[in-house]
Amino acid sequence: MSKEISNTTFQKSIVHYYNELKKGYLEELEKASNKEYAKIHWQKVFFTENEYVPYKSVLFNELKFIYHHHNCLDAETAYNKTIELIPQVRIIAEKRKNDAVAVLKGNKTIDLADWYLEQIETGKSTLKELILIEEKVLAASNENLIGSLAMHLAGQKLHKEFNQKDYVVTTPIPKHKYEFTRKEQLLALYFLKKSMGLNLAQNNDRTKIAAFYHLIMGVPFSDYAKIKNLTIYSSLGVVPQVVDKDKVLLKYLQKIRPFFNDLSLTIAVELIDKQIRMCNSELK
Repeated sequence: MSKEISNTTFQKSIVHYYNELKKGYLEELEKASNKEYAKIHWQKVFFTENEYVPYKSVLFNELKFIYHHHNCLDAETAYNKTIELIPQVRIIAEKRKNDAVAVLKGNKTIDLADWYLEQIETGKSTLKELILIEEKVLAASNENLIGSLAMHLAGQKLHKEFNQKDYVVTTPIPKHKYEFTRKEQLLALYFLKKSMGLNLAQNNDRTKIAAFYHLIMGVPFSDYAKIKNLTIYSSLGVVPQVVDKDKVLLKYLQKIRPFFNDLSLTIAVELIDKQIRMCNSELK
């Protein structure tokens, strides 16, 4: 980060964006015939989904998380801590973008970043659009990134002020010891279902089954017409071989096995062990 951008300048930028966003919001609200409808619409436009803030980018999402984390720990040092970590955040975002490019080209051995999956599965963006957004954000200067962060913080402050009664402060989801990819979840459900003798495919088309999996896994989707373009639908066609490489599949199987074993789900464990032996055989 350029040394010209100090914490003082950053704080001044937040104040500047705060005043400009508030002014624009109040002007639009004043003109509206339906104030309640306009309130929701213009708060999205100015405060929470501002088009000048790259919310769909992994880079910016990580940057936002880092600043929030350090601001909660020590507001005085939060800015400097965030600046120090920008190079690492760029490396993470570059990798996530490259993974996305590989998936777009047909590589099934790579898991998309959860942030990308969320945008795709809620119908907000396509994978191609997300890649283009990430490339643009990666090409931006650190000064521009910090400017976007300042605008975001100003918008958050205004959103809180205009919704004092029902405003809920959201905190970033912490990193957990046990985190599972969509494909690991699909594998777990597959073996649970198979161990119970359930064959959903016998009397149902894959779209309905995929919708049911979305329900169980807590993954939103916009409508049935688009569900065929999502990860869960495509994976159901090849499960348990949810990835091309047996080495990766073996890793997934070994990760989910203990959870079945802990519950003494003997049939499911036997099915997983059989799949593990098949993977080991292919790897020899």
